[in-house]
Amino acid sequence: SGRTYFRRANFSKGGYFSEATFSDDANFGKWEFSEYTFFDKVSFSGSANFILATFSDYANFEKATFSGDADFRGITTAEQSSSEISKSTFKDITFEKATFKGTANFSNRHFTDTTSFAEATFYAAPIFHNATLHQDTDFSGSVFKPTCFKSDRASQHFRTLKLAMEDQRARTEELRFFAYEQRSVLWDKWQAFKYKWYKPFVCIALVIDIATSVLYWFMTNYGRSYLLPLVWLGGVVFGFAGWYLGWVFPCWVRALEFSLLQLVRPFYAFSQEYDLSP
Repeated sequence: SGRTYFRRANFSKGGYFSEATFSDDANFGKWEFSEYTFFDKVSFSGSANFILATFSDYANFEKATFSGDADFRGITTAEQSSSEISKSTFKDITFEKATFKGTANFSNRHFTDTTSFAEATFYAAPIFHNATLHQDTDFSGSVFKPTCFKSDRASQHFRTLKLAMEDQRARTEELRFFAYEQRSVLWDKWQAFKYKWYKPFVCIALVIDIATSVLYWFMTNYGRSYLLPLVWLGGVVFGFAGWYLGWVFPCWVRALEFSLLQLVRPFYAFSQEYDLSP
């Protein structure tokens, strides 16, 4: 029920904490597990500190709930030596269906085997700075709540994941984190606009920037959707065709022809070659 302190503990066998509840902060920093580790369905009501914890084998955090910050940071590159790299290494580890209500920090960690965040839920942008992701890293079905894009330095955190996916040639995930990065940047611009309202020229530039970013989002989902542009194109064509039908033309064929023509040859309606008569 109070704070839990396992710092520097050494477990020569596996650790089984399945379905345990920690009502306050839990400190597992610099601990060592020589075999399997099970934290599935565990509930952390406070922060969970796993800084420099060593997982020598499979680690299971499936369906775990982190209500506070979850800190899994490893040793920075400058501090690493051949004997210390293992302290920053994850082998086969799963956070499938886990919930991170605070910030999840995996900076300076090496994921050297299957890693799963499938169907995990994040309320803040996770941090993977200087982390090395394994090729078999799964984010399928993971949910990033709207609060993720408003969290501190979210655009940088998503940019790191985007670059990591680019290194793995995981194009779908790369585009996904690019979209999240742009949504975070959009939020940053909106915050900047609110605090610079007294600078008219800056505000005008920000409004244009925000408007184009919103259009990019709604019309293509930041390049992730090929259907949205087609839907918008069809809506614009038939929408203006309907408007032209009620304004000038007596038939749908002429109205649709006129609408499509403006996409192919803008301002052609103003030329003398086109007959606007019914």
